Amino acid sequence: MAEDDLRDAFRDNEARSYASAVLHAELASQKALKAILTTLGFEQLRPINQHSK
Repeated sequence: MAEDDLRDAFRDNEARSYASAVLHAELASQKALKAILTTLGFEQLRPINQHSK
């Protein structure tokens, strides 16, 4: 869950494990944004390189 990743980011930052802190912060933000977009009713987007037929 996003909350777990965010908590891990703070712990990693306190432990001066900055690469891991950035990774967990990025994961948390991606999951939070996905939850917001899903709640607002946006469908999952296809990758740019796929063309509709």
